Amino acid sequence: MGDALRPWFEMETACAAPVPVMHRFFDGDVETAREIRRALAEGETTEAAAAVIVALMRVAERGWGLEASNDWIALGEQVLAAGCSGVAGGALCVHILAAELRGLADLFASQAALPRMHLAVRRADSTPLRLLGAAAEAHLQLLFGDLHAAQAVIRDAAYLVPPEKRASIPALYLGSAALLARALGAECGPREVELLQDLDEGRIQAGLPMHFRLMFEAHRLLDLARRGDSEACERAADGLRTLVIPAQRSYYQSYMHYALGVADLVSRRPVDAATHARLAMEEGVSSGSAAARLVPALLLAQSLFDQGLGAEALVVLEQHEQDWRRRGFGLHLISALLERARWQELQGKQREAAAAREEATQVFAGHPLPLPLHRSNAWASEWRSGCSRGTTGAWPVRCRVEITTLGSFQLAVDGRVLPDRGWGRGRRASTLLRTLIALGGLHVRAESLCDCLWPDAEGDQARHNLKVALWRLRRLGSPAEADVIPWLHLQQGEVSIDPQCCGVDALRFQSALRHAGDDAQQLWAVLATYAGDFLPEDDSAAVTTFRERLRQDFVRSTWTAAQASLLGSDAIGPDRIALIRRAVAIQPDQARGYELLMSLHLKNQQATEAILVFHHAQQRFHGREDGAGYQALLRLKSLAADRLAGVERWGASLPSA
Repeated sequence: MGDALRPWFEMETACAAPVPVMHRFFDGDVETAREIRRALAEGETTEAAAAVIVALMRVAERGWGLEASNDWIALGEQVLAAGCSGVAGGALCVHILAAELRGLADLFASQAALPRMHLAVRRADSTPLRLLGAAAEAHLQLLFGDLHAAQAVIRDAAYLVPPEKRASIPALYLGSAALLARALGAECGPREVELLQDLDEGRIQAGLPMHFRLMFEAHRLLDLARRGDSEACERAADGLRTLVIPAQRSYYQSYMHYALGVADLVSRRPVDAATHARLAMEEGVSSGSAAARLVPALLLAQSLFDQGLGAEALVVLEQHEQDWRRRGFGLHLISALLERARWQELQGKQREAAAAREEATQVFAGHPLPLPLHRSNAWASEWRSGCSRGTTGAWPVRCRVEITTLGSFQLAVDGRVLPDRGWGRGRRASTLLRTLIALGGLHVRAESLCDCLWPDAEGDQARHNLKVALWRLRRLGSPAEADVIPWLHLQQGEVSIDPQCCGVDALRFQSALRHAGDDAQQLWAVLATYAGDFLPEDDSAAVTTFRERLRQDFVRSTWTAAQASLLGSDAIGPDRIALIRRAVAIQPDQARGYELLMSLHLKNQQATEAILVFHHAQQRFHGREDGAGYQALLRLKSLAADRLAGVERWGASLPSA
């Protein structure tokens, strides 16, 4: 029986049951477990090992109830303890490790069992099992956070894959590990590159077990996202959905949403990433897989950080850090600590950030700290540059593309301002950019842009014009085709400015006002950045509407900050008085602004300035002196006059109250 089962143990065939004589093991879980125990009692350890492996694969294929793997793993341990060896023992050790990674997710226990697996695989004298064992070990090391160990295992194993076997299950499993390692920043050797090229060229057989195909396709999407290949990402994402959605299996759905969410995060779409992360966690709970529940939690926290929702992100990390620590998810724990350090540095909490980095260094003792999981070199560069400038609060770090729209219009790429002549034939691109910003900059329907810019064009022609204009915009200021910055996206009929690659002062202003809430100190800091009206020379409908909205936001927030400062104990500085005067100039017919300005002057012991403000208001309210607002101004004027001993320093005498 052992020789007959050898090709099946080596996974070079995709059949579910190894040989007809073993069909008695596969009538159901209860019957299978009973038959395994009977086989053990009779010393048939090879058949028992095959039955445990089939049971574990059956749990993986159905994609739910993965906690059932724990019982089969326990039976497998009994089979190994009974003396199962050779190819059966080697295969059983490999499948137990793979099942533990899918379900139980106790990485410390799995790592402790590695020496036993190494010995069993060597005794099996089987190249396919060496490949399967190497792939499982590499996945374990990657979750631990030991990228170097995983890279060494993959590189050595790649030399064992013969060209004619690159479409087998062992090669596919090893290819999945290589893709995940590359997505985490590892370099691929020539043999890994050859293997991945063969698998990318469509040599994956449809009959191979779905959980192996799912793993490969998901890791390929992560790799493409890390490399910034947006078009290939879209194709890979569509292929992953095609593979997973019809199956309607929780574990597969969780893995799919996780991969899609990571691609969104790397592509600077944190809102979409958060949605996928939550779905991945929900499906992970339904699947019974601890790993599928824990792995997407880091993604959720990162997507919340990238939306500026630091408090919510920290709650997610606190809820999962203990579990990551207890189960050995070193890469997730280190990533969480580094994400917390980054957020704290951006908030100006340098001491707390240093403590988080120090803890990450201790967890990863003896190795240089890696990039956080799901992050890119560009993200790290932005972090370093933002921290070196002491960026704090809700403001993001400076982006490679910076657009000025308040008071004037200017586009800078990597610090170089694009001159007027730099737009060349891209004048329409300039109009597109202004309109896109005026419509919010995120998830703007392509049809809306076409209607604004090409109202008389046919649908197909307008969409073509839009694609051409977007193509020109993306390449403005880029020194070479290879260095085009992915700051604009057209996906699923929506156009978005990537807020991580491109900063727009007007959009930042809006976001920072929301973040500040009613906090007077934060509001004053944000209001000081309002350099002027939005695109003042542009009178298009979309721009005019957005300009007025920003003006009203500025006025409303100024009144909020002024009222809070009026109730405080500190004097109001001239810079803040100037901001209130700007708000009054925007809404000169509103008594509220004059009332606040006069009150703040009086608080500063500036009675003369308060009376000057009244005279300006008197001109605006001529003929409307009976209104409640004007009457409030009169009372403030009387108060100011009393402080000047009842006599104005200029102009007519005060009227009697």
